[in-house]
Amino acid sequence: MLDKGKYKLPSGSYKLSPEMKQILCNFLHDIKLPDGYASNIRRCVDVKGCKVAGLKSHDYHIIFQKPLPLVVRNILPTKVVIALIQLYSLFNKICSKELEVSEIDKLCNSIGETLCRLEMIFPPTFF
Repeated sequence: MLDKGKYKLPSGSYKLSPEMKQILCNFLHDIKLPDGYASNIRRCVDVKGCKVAGLKSHDYHIIFQKPLPLVVRNILPTKVVIALIQLYSLFNKICSKELEVSEIDKLCNSIGETLCRLEMIFPPTFF
């Protein structure tokens, strides 16, 4: 698009609008997890500023695997949701306590498709 003599690229399909950021921050602020499962996520979410900071890597891991797939279904386009849920599923299976050999074969076959979907959505610098 040409805007005042300069080209302006449209934003990515994965970009959240301010309203959607607010939904995500409210969701993370109101989430309840069992004691000892993760730290208090509520204190690390700034709802007014729509920012998440101060979480440990384990907390991000928990958010990435469990509650985040629930909220992205409602705030992102379908093609982005499918790719992210495939990625969430992959990490859930890899991090499970038991993994059968047949599951490893399935994961090896599906990782290529998942990476292709992610490469079509996110810029190369993401990887």
